[in-house]
Amino acid sequence: MTRTRRIASLSIAAASAVALLLSAPSAATAAPGALSPSSITVAPAATQAAFTRAPAPTISGTAVAGNVLTVTAGSWQPAPSRLDIQWRVDGNPVDGATGTEWEVPTGVAGRSVSVSVSASRAGYQTKTTTSAARAVSWSLGSVMTPGTILRPGVKLTSPDGRYAFGILGDGNVALTRGTALVRTAKTTLVLDGRLSFTKDGELLLLNQYDVALWSSGTGGLGATGAVLGNDGVLRLVDGNSDDVWTSAKMAAQPDATAAAASVPGRFGWAYPLRPSGTFTTYAGHSGDDISASTGTPIYAMRGGTVSVRELWITSGCPSWAPNTTKQKEVVVTSTVDGRRLEQVYAHLSAFSVKTGQSVTAGQRIGSVGSTGCSTGPHLHTAFTVDGVRFELYPRDVLGGSSY
Repeated sequence: MTRTRRIASLSIAAASAVALLLSAPSAATAAPGALSPSSITVAPAATQAAFTRAPAPTISGTAVAGNVLTVTAGSWQPAPSRLDIQWRVDGNPVDGATGTEWEVPTGVAGRSVSVSVSASRAGYQTKTTTSAARAVSWSLGSVMTPGTILRPGVKLTSPDGRYAFGILGDGNVALTRGTALVRTAKTTLVLDGRLSFTKDGELLLLNQYDVALWSSGTGGLGATGAVLGNDGVLRLVDGNSDDVWTSAKMAAQPDATAAAASVPGRFGWAYPLRPSGTFTTYAGHSGDDISASTGTPIYAMRGGTVSVRELWITSGCPSWAPNTTKQKEVVVTSTVDGRRLEQVYAHLSAFSVKTGQSVTAGQRIGSVGSTGCSTGPHLHTAFTVDGVRFELYPRDVLGGSSY
């Protein structure tokens, strides 16, 4: 009832307002000096000029974590009364980074840096220009201090550049020389891991759930720095520069599924095609593709047990793609550092192995073709780790989209 009475009262008020409008004097009968709607004029908005010269800013300095970068705004015409600066990482603004100088944080290693300048002046449109992006080195140099976190790809590098230490694209914490494994924590296939040099002096590998999977075991022993030398040894040192731990305590050999040093490949993974290849993929794609001529030899990237199969592709094939033959594929199943890995090699024209056969990394398993849902000869490669797809791609384990 209360709601009904309120609506009624609102209606009466509206009616009263209409009556007042109808009773208001028209322009013809308005009192002398009163303004009619038609006699009101609105001043046009003031037109703002544009800067005649608005250069993109430039960045000086070496783009390495820990270094200071400087922005130069350039010569604007006319001269702005105010310049606002905003540093960016991967195109996104960095909170508080609004000065002419900016020290690159360790977390920016391997990313891109740019800077925007916004110019303003009375009577002029505010104008913003952005510098070209600068790639920040993946290397943090040869030394890191407690509190540093390394994500996959970020690394320490010896002064002579021969050795590196960090998390590889396959999740393995390793010391490498070039693309060869020197020491390994045997953490291959850890997904979304990060390596933390904790405040209490411990190297700690954490997975995406913050579960510790590997440790240097040096918590509380007073390590104040990690140093990678030209001798290929990583040392955790205390305030007196004495060793608390060295990489000599890590395993000297990868697991048995890894490629031998004589096999073309990187970081224990064999190249699937030789001597080179370029991976391509697209959103929702389960793996990487490499274009190659029909009959090109295909090699197992990691050792394991083979399953050979031919099957019709009954779903997921676009209408424009030919799908007139059974797809030939080889699956190699491995246990790598305690984790199950399934490697799929698809669209083959021929097999070089049989179901149940054991193969080593770098052994030929078949030939490139275009069987199944395919628009042309190529190799499709895909990984499943402990039953999880779409998390690790062949390009990740080889450290890039081409080799």
